[in-house]
Amino acid sequence: MATQDLGQTNVVDSENTPLISSGQQNNRSKNCIKRYRLDVWIPIVILSGFLIAVVITFVTEVLPNIGQYVAEGTTFKSKEVDFLGFSDEGGVNFEVIGSSHNNFSQIDQGLARAYFKFGGFFVRKLNLKVDDLDLMVYDEENDDYEKLGRVRVSPFTASIVDGSRTEVDLFMKVFPNSKGLLGTIEKVLADPDSKLKLEGDANVEVLVLNGYIPLTHVIIPLDIDIPTSLLSRPSADNVSIADVRFLDLGHHGSKSMKCLFDVLLSENPIRNLLSALNLPAMKVPSSTWDILIENCDGKASTDVASLRTSNFILDNEDSYNISCSLGFDSDVDKLTEKCNGTDYSPFSKFIDGIVENGTMSLVLAGEETSNVPEAVSNVLKMFTFPLNIPLNVSEVASKVVKTVTMEDTSFGLENGTPAISGDLKVVLNFSRVAVEGFEFKDMKGTADLNYHGGKFADVNISDWRPTTTKVYTDDSDGSFIMVVSCRLEDVLLNITDMDLFQRILTEVMQNGVAQVEIKALVDVLIGALLGEFELDSVPGSGTADFSL
Repeated sequence: MATQDLGQTNVVDSENTPLISSGQQNNRSKNCIKRYRLDVWIPIVILSGFLIAVVITFVTEVLPNIGQYVAEGTTFKSKEVDFLGFSDEGGVNFEVIGSSHNNFSQIDQGLARAYFKFGGFFVRKLNLKVDDLDLMVYDEENDDYEKLGRVRVSPFTASIVDGSRTEVDLFMKVFPNSKGLLGTIEKVLADPDSKLKLEGDANVEVLVLNGYIPLTHVIIPLDIDIPTSLLSRPSADNVSIADVRFLDLGHHGSKSMKCLFDVLLSENPIRNLLSALNLPAMKVPSSTWDILIENCDGKASTDVASLRTSNFILDNEDSYNISCSLGFDSDVDKLTEKCNGTDYSPFSKFIDGIVENGTMSLVLAGEETSNVPEAVSNVLKMFTFPLNIPLNVSEVASKVVKTVTMEDTSFGLENGTPAISGDLKVVLNFSRVAVEGFEFKDMKGTADLNYHGGKFADVNISDWRPTTTKVYTDDSDGSFIMVVSCRLEDVLLNITDMDLFQRILTEVMQNGVAQVEIKALVDVLIGALLGEFELDSVPGSGTADFSL
């Protein structure tokens, strides 16, 4: 029995031993796996928490002002700007070649500066897609940015490593804004040595894997320095008017007139711009502009005429001839109607401003431009250009007055006072300016009468005298000559030097005639399509033969 029991015991032991060994191995395996998982997951949890904190901090502290930080840490300098023409949507296509430079040390906010440097170290480059952005130009006077237009930028790749420089080739489509563009043009013309800094505010999308992550209100620091020396303002000596022709188109009582003339430019105002844009030439389409003057309320809203320019090509030539026409429609009564409670009309006020101030103030308003996209034409229609053109009417008129003379003159006595009678004639040379539609209606003025260089009398014609006007063409040079005649009867002479006057009478009695010089200041009342207006103190001089 004992032997049998012992055998059974051995059998039991041999059966139990492997089971105990297997259980111990399972325990050791579980401890090993448990220990391994803790070694991995604890750092993962810590790192995840850190990354979550980084992301939360980025979203709450950096992202809201990321546009400002980009502007502080990145600069873009243009090297070349190429004009690519107009788009069908009405935009102007440009290619801007330049370089983008990162200097994140310039970011003022310390946390943002660290984020940019850290992100650039790991990410290196970003593929960017920019929404249409507002292109702004900095106005130094108002310390603010004005909208120049809308810009569409093609997707591009940019390095975000601190200190790196990336060559960038941007294709931009600008949709001009009339107010901002006009302000820019005025700045360019007013200060030829200034520079313009441009900036864009847009939504940017960053390409990550197969999708874009949007970032809103990012300031794109283009900082395109545009040297305003690209444009030059032609001086008065480089601009002249030629072949002026006035055509009276009135029929059956209607009022209509057209003025045809050529503008001659002896200087190319955009030569440097063409060179900068690598353009051999630029075709300027024909355009139509409304000419506005101030109404009775002082607002530039009264339509005087319509100015149309022909199309022409600007290239590297030095001189240009631009054909223009100035049309006056039949609705001109509004210009000559008296303002309420006054004795002047908008047109007479306009003329008085020229005569008194020596400046012609008017406004050019865009009306129509041909051969450009409709959207561009619509923008141009929003343009208004205030013009203040220096114009000394008396000086201009004096160049037109060729001579002042008297014919069929005679001396006499009017109630014991010396008097003069004759035909006062003012001869005007308008060169090649056809003056159809103009008429000198009345005349008055003063004149000094000289004999051998000394003044002996003066004449004062204080009331308006009717005149007759004749126009003919000088066959020698094609000039238009106008002769304005006024009959004077017994106009009293104010003798200032009796000795000289007696010498004149002596010469007349001996020779039958004496020649005297006339220096006159003439006031004329001119009638035209737009009504009557007065020109005062037009200087003129000449000679006359006096007889008894």
